[in-house]
Amino acid sequence: MSKKPSYYKVVIENETYNILAYTVRVKVDVESLLKRYNDNLNTLVQIVPEAIPSTKRHFILALYYTLRNHIRGKGVAKSPHLEVLLYLFGTRQISKVLEVLSKFKHVDRYMLVLASKGNPEDIVSLMVKRGEIKVLKTNNGVNLNCELCDFSKEELESFYGEKDEIIEKASILKSLMLTTKL
Repeated sequence: MSKKPSYYKVVIENETYNILAYTVRVKVDVESLLKRYNDNLNTLVQIVPEAIPSTKRHFILALYYTLRNHIRGKGVAKSPHLEVLLYLFGTRQISKVLEVLSKFKHVDRYMLVLASKGNPEDIVSLMVKRGEIKVLKTNNGVNLNCELCDFSKEELESFYGEKDEIIEKASILKSLMLTTKL
């Protein structure tokens, strides 16, 4: 019996990508990791502080739309890994994203998301072997921090109720609104 892979498969314009998400401890500079492992559209890696509002579905959609746009030659940002951030934050202003990320320079836990035409687990294993990251867990949970979004938790609760799924949906919908502007 073969082991079930811990990643998701998505097909974009006849290209198959395997996507995974892990919570990790980064032992080297995040920028150097991004430069080392982002390989045009063969491998797309993004690492953000765990406190950034996100879910696995949100990341998968951000990766999907980024890859789709760049495959079609219609990417918003020059670098696909920067465009992932635009979708995560639901904005076209990279300066706004970088301003928020600057508040998290010395955090301990990150979410690593990776889309690859090959086996993404091999890339994570290489990062671990090189001592660049330590995998803490496969990320299946919801991590929402509404103060970093453009809406307050109170606003959402008064309109939708108090469920994390509703907040997740609102975050995803905000990100997807970018696709109508592309």
